[in-house]
Amino acid sequence: MKKIKLGIFTILLLTGVFVIIFSCKKEAGLTNDQTFNYSASEYIPNSEDVISLILKFKEAHSNYENGLKTFSDMPVDQALWTLEATANYDYASEKDSTADYVYDSIFVYIDSYINGDDELILEGGSLIDAYDVLFDFIYVQITASPNSVLIVGDLSIVEAATPVTTFMLSTVTGLIIPGNYGINATDYWYAANELGQCGPYIGQNVGRDASNRINQVLNWNHGLAYACANGGVVFYTSIDSVYIEDGCTNGWCFWYGANANECLDPTDMNYWLGVAEDEIEANRPTGKVFIEVDFIDDFFFPTLLFTHVIRPVRYGIINCTNPHE
Repeated sequence: MKKIKLGIFTILLLTGVFVIIFSCKKEAGLTNDQTFNYSASEYIPNSEDVISLILKFKEAHSNYENGLKTFSDMPVDQALWTLEATANYDYASEKDSTADYVYDSIFVYIDSYINGDDELILEGGSLIDAYDVLFDFIYVQITASPNSVLIVGDLSIVEAATPVTTFMLSTVTGLIIPGNYGINATDYWYAANELGQCGPYIGQNVGRDASNRINQVLNWNHGLAYACANGGVVFYTSIDSVYIEDGCTNGWCFWYGANANECLDPTDMNYWLGVAEDEIEANRPTGKVFIEVDFIDDFFFPTLLFTHVIRPVRYGIINCTNPHE
C-alpha cells in the first residue's frame, strides 16, 4: 500500500536546497478544519495501462504549457501515482554499477479541495506546475556530476489538506561506475564508526566501515537483472519506503556489538550481507521489486552497542519504456 504520512528526522539546508536525511511513508491520520483524515488504497493501474497513462499526462502537460487547454483535476491518490510515475519515466536509466548513492529532497505544494463525495482533489493546473518543479529538481540532481543517473524518485504526501496539499519528492541518484562490487578477498573491515579496513589492509579507507561496504554491495547487481526484454529502459512506479528496523528485536536486525573495532573478514562480511538480503526480501511488498537501501552503522545509547541497521528500503513496480517512443 502506498503510505501517506511522513516522518522526517533531520533536515539540512545546503546552498538553498533542503536535504532530507530519511523519510517514511505512513498512512495519514489527518483531522479537522483544513487538514483531513485521509487513508486511500494505493492507486495501481493495470500494467498494460502504465505507459499510456504517463503519455496522456505528458500530452496534457504539453497542451497546458502551450495554453491550449486546462488539465483535469485529479483525486490525490491518482495524482500521487501520476506525478511519481511520470518523473521516473522521464528520467529512466540503467540502475546498476553505482558505488554510492546521493539523497536529496524537495517539498512541492499543490492546490486542493474536497469535492461533493468527500474526496480530496488536486487542481489540474497546480498539478502541472508541480510537475515542472519535480522535473527541474531531478535535472539539477543528475547534472551535478557527470554520468549521474536517477535511480528512483520517491513522492510522498506530507500533509493532505485544503487549500494546499504538501508533497515531498526524495531522489536517489548515483554515478555509473563499471565494476564488480561483490564481497571479495580484500574485504576486511572494522565493524562500525568509519574506522576503515582492518587485518592485512589496516589503515586503508578510513572514513568507511563494514556497513558502507555492505550498503554498496546491496545496492549493486539487481537493476540489470530487471533489464527490459523489449530494448527499453527500466523505471519504477508505486514506490514504497519500508523501515525494517521498526520490527526488529531491540531495534536492530543485523550486526551489533560493543566494539566498533571488531574486524570482520570476508566470511563475516558475506554472512551479514546474507542476513541483510534475507530481511530485504522478507519485507518486500507483493508484486514489487527491491530498488535500493540505505544501510548504515549506528550507536544505541544507553545500551552502548554499535549496530548496523537498514533505514529506508525502497521497493516498486518495475516497468520498461518503449524504445520507439
